[in-house]
Amino acid sequence: MFAKISSYVMTYTLNSGIKNTTVLSPEQIEEWIECFKNGKKYVTVIGNEYVGINPDLIADFKVHNEFSEQRIQIEVINFPENNKKTDLENAYKEIRILTKVDCKVCNTIYVGDLEYKKLKTFCTKCKNAVYLIEEKGIIDTGKGKAYYYTTSKEEV
Repeated sequence: MFAKISSYVMTYTLNSGIKNTTVLSPEQIEEWIECFKNGKKYVTVIGNEYVGINPDLIADFKVHNEFSEQRIQIEVINFPENNKKTDLENAYKEIRILTKVDCKVCNTIYVGDLEYKKLKTFCTKCKNAVYLIEEKGIIDTGKGKAYYYTTSKEEV
C-alpha cells in the first residue's frame, strides 16, 4: 500500500553567493546534471509548480547522497502511473526539519520547523537571529528529534 520513493536535496550557490536548496527525484537530478554540463536551462515540474534553474547563474551545486543527513526517504501512498507529479508534491509536504529554539532575548523556548536546515534563522516571537548549535547535535523533544538553535553562537 505504501511505496518508498527517494528524493534528493540539491544545494546550490548562485554566482551572487546566495544559497538555495530544492528537492528533486533521481530522474530530475540526472536531467539537471545533463543541462548543467551542456549549459542549457533546466525546467521541471515539482508538485504543481514549474521550476527553472539557469546553469549560467549557478557557481556550484551538491546533491546529497544516501550517506548525507540531507537525503530523504518518504513513504507515500501509491498513485496511478499518470499522476507522478502528485508523488513529488506529497514528498515536499512530508519534509520537515524540526527545530528547538531557545531565544535568550525574549526568553522563549519552542519547537518549530523549517523547510531545510539553516545555520541562522529567526525567533518567531521577537524576530532576533538564532543560530544552529551544531555541537549539541540532534536533540530529543516532545515532537521528535530536532536541531538546537539559540541566540548565542558560543553556547554549547
